[in-house]
Amino acid sequence: MLQYRTMGKTFLISAAEISGDKHAAHLVRAIKKKAPDTRFIGMGGEYLKQAGVEIVCDITQFSTIGLLEPLKYGRKIFQAYKKMAQVMKSTAINAFIPVDSQGFHMLLLKKAKQANIPAIYYISPQEWQWGTEEGGKKVLALVNKILAIFPEEERFYNQCGGDATYVGHPCVDAIESNRIERDNFCKINKLDGNKLFFSIFPGSRAQELTYLLPLFLNVLKEYSSDKTTLLPIVSVSSQKYKKKILKALKRHKLDHIHIYEGDSIQLIQHSHIALSSSGTITLECALAKIPTVVAYKFHPFTYWFAKTFFRKKVDRIKYISLPNLMRNKVVFPEFLQRDANVVNINDQLNRLLDQSTRNKITHELDLLSKQLEIKNASEVAADSVLDYVNTMNNS
Repeated sequence: MLQYRTMGKTFLISAAEISGDKHAAHLVRAIKKKAPDTRFIGMGGEYLKQAGVEIVCDITQFSTIGLLEPLKYGRKIFQAYKKMAQVMKSTAINAFIPVDSQGFHMLLLKKAKQANIPAIYYISPQEWQWGTEEGGKKVLALVNKILAIFPEEERFYNQCGGDATYVGHPCVDAIESNRIERDNFCKINKLDGNKLFFSIFPGSRAQELTYLLPLFLNVLKEYSSDKTTLLPIVSVSSQKYKKKILKALKRHKLDHIHIYEGDSIQLIQHSHIALSSSGTITLECALAKIPTVVAYKFHPFTYWFAKTFFRKKVDRIKYISLPNLMRNKVVFPEFLQRDANVVNINDQLNRLLDQSTRNKITHELDLLSKQLEIKNASEVAADSVLDYVNTMNNS
């Protein structure tokens, strides 16, 4: 392992939502392992805090997608923006590392550019998936280095004239490093190991719980009534949402349902089928070879506005889940907006119990895994960050 023991650098890191917070924390630990005297300051949640980052603000619980949704938390998000901009002015920063969350970070990147702080984007804007070359060049105008987590992402940004390096996807390592024997998992979580687990992942954003949790619980109410061999389990992505989920279960008369508060990956690897919001969790299910139904809902006005005024861009989005995007076909059944309803979801959940259907899905998931062949993504990303900073200092 390469060592950078004389770095003594200060990095500003920023994660605006829970999955980004997790990935950022792994990157911080990998960098500190290679350069122990590196200092990290920035924005993030419980995961970055545990990794030793000096947290100046946290908006992970206010992460949203859409037009109206951010208005609810606009004041808090703006305050976080101002705090981060102030850190850029008052602290000698060697590099700014934004993680995911394009909307918020593109604004901060402009401040970093003004302050002459080099930017290294980890989990970059998805212009490579549903954007344009013009959009990619706008990103590159503010970013010095991109740590790509998909091969297509690396190719796109390099073709746009940028400096992108494919470092591997952090979910690959997360699946491998969080394995636990089923007996131990069931014992720790007081679960009946004789049953097959039906896992429900309603999301890691407050808005996802608002729009998806009631739907998922209505699905569960009907679906679990005659599926006695399946044990339904609702995953809690953050302690911040536990009370809301418990209240919803009680309201739906499902307070007997088991809730899970541990590492979602450990639950995924022992699941038989899953129902999930769109997001990183779908890729984790794919890498663990768990057949999954995916659903997502926006505020009705947000969806109407996007379809009306950004139709060309919306029409370029063929799929809402990462496994389907990567394979460019329907691997996981997915439903958006009105199509995300109890009838459609239950129909597909039943299909996932058919062995021939499961075999077809597993075949596609094997191919997907081969697309993300780099392991130790966090360490590769850490080397890329430190090598870039060293090169920049020597130039």
